[in-house]
Amino acid sequence: MQSKFILWKLFIQNSSKGLTLIELIVSLIIGGILLSLTLSLLVSNRKLYVEDLARTEVNQNLRATLDIIGTDLKQAGERISEENFPVIEVNNSSDLTIRLNLSLPILRTCQNVSAGTTTANNIPVTCSNTNDDVQQWQTYRCSLDGETGCQGNTQERVRAFIHDGNGNGEYFTYASEDTTNLSINRLNDGTPWQRNYSANSTVYILEEHRYQLVDHKMKLIIDGSKTLNIVNSIDSFDVKVSLPTISVETGTFPYTHTDGNTYRWWRLQSVKVNIKAINPSPGAAKVSQDKLNIAGQFFPRNSLSR
Repeated sequence: MQSKFILWKLFIQNSSKGLTLIELIVSLIIGGILLSLTLSLLVSNRKLYVEDLARTEVNQNLRATLDIIGTDLKQAGERISEENFPVIEVNNSSDLTIRLNLSLPILRTCQNVSAGTTTANNIPVTCSNTNDDVQQWQTYRCSLDGETGCQGNTQERVRAFIHDGNGNGEYFTYASEDTTNLSINRLNDGTPWQRNYSANSTVYILEEHRYQLVDHKMKLIIDGSKTLNIVNSIDSFDVKVSLPTISVETGTFPYTHTDGNTYRWWRLQSVKVNIKAINPSPGAAKVSQDKLNIAGQFFPRNSLSR
């Protein structure tokens, strides 16, 4: 009985001592290692999440921009049958203009227009057009202000385009029309005509989209006036027109070849677009270089209709 009491007393004494210093240090080291591994795993998962989020955002922005440009390129030249018309223009590989005709009749002039003149503001179209053609132009023009009928206000002025048939043309402000004598009237604001236009030149109301990279921002300029910011943080915007008949890819279009011929819209096969985004700024997640680029090849209507 006494021996049992002694053993119990020794057990109580040893238990009351707690952990030794070595045991405490070992426990802290093991706990620190486990905590470090846990934090490292959390940080790693967080980094992967942020990188994936940044990569997704960059990819979505690039894809959306390319889709917008691609849709315009596929519709380029819609309802335009003139082979030399400036449907697509490219300057310095980074300035792209795309035009298509609205669902309105194409008018043809009946008299010459001389460069430098400011008085040739009445443009007769009786020789090739009907009253219905001019009436459609009037209906469109007068609908722009949202009011019923023609009010004669500035909102009912339209940017029209005259083309000489050889790839040259200019915009002018179409302000009114004469549905009886079949003519359209240019706004008499003293602006001179820039070029000569012979009788039978064509007149259009176009939809024009121009894409430019300005200060790393992709801009869309609609009809020469309304500017939209499509996407930011773009490093480069590269456009190349493919002319397979002469084995040329050019960043300037229309393209004048060394053979002396000028290749215009009807001669191109496709347009290649490459967009590169800027890697996120320091402190943000980095995206691998192969994820910063997106490219597409598009075939305008002229190449599909031949």
